[in-house]
Amino acid sequence: MNLKQLVDRTLQAVKAESTEDVISLINDEQERVASEFLIPHRTVTQTATGSFNLPSDARAGGLRSIAVKVGGDYVQVPIYDAEMANSELPNWDTVTGSTVFFVIQDWLDADGNAQVYPVPNSAGGAWRFTYASVPAGLSAWTDEAWGGQFGQYHMLLVHYAAQELLRRAGDEKNGAYHTARYAEFLKRMRSDTSRSGDIVQNQMFKSFMGRMRRGAAFG
Repeated sequence: MNLKQLVDRTLQAVKAESTEDVISLINDEQERVASEFLIPHRTVTQTATGSFNLPSDARAGGLRSIAVKVGGDYVQVPIYDAEMANSELPNWDTVTGSTVFFVIQDWLDADGNAQVYPVPNSAGGAWRFTYASVPAGLSAWTDEAWGGQFGQYHMLLVHYAAQELLRRAGDEKNGAYHTARYAEFLKRMRSDTSRSGDIVQNQMFKSFMGRMRRGAAFG
């Protein structure tokens, strides 16, 4: 839904002193949900050897999947944070070669900039990655929630705004309906998003660690 549709749906449920109140609530919840579920997603390609920056709208910790081109195909690469890398492969910063074993996201360079750090850091090439971006606030009537993604959950924003406005007005009876509907949408969204990138990354991590234990990862 675009902003006008979201506001109109909210105003069908509750009277508001101004549309600015409705827009503010919708934007607040759009960002809160985006931060919790790491949405919306964007997929881009980039060529780099060694560490590189994500696009400027990337959310911290928001790298969802990444692949490097090997021959004519893109091969998925596990994503670690620095703590996991240190725990599983303490000497990761001394590994050399041209084969990417995993990447560390949000690695801070000397200037404090968060980067994607491939291991070994001499490796790289053509990358394709999906990341969670920070959604722009909705201001124009044609702006769409979460960049037009996850349309099946846009009513979540309507129910949130309605429940807040009704709570402020002291209308607990009607507010309870929107609170319940909001909770239903939130529960479904939490279930759906938990089955996406995290499962893929866990599977790649298990596969990689299996290769390490067999002595194949660095052969």
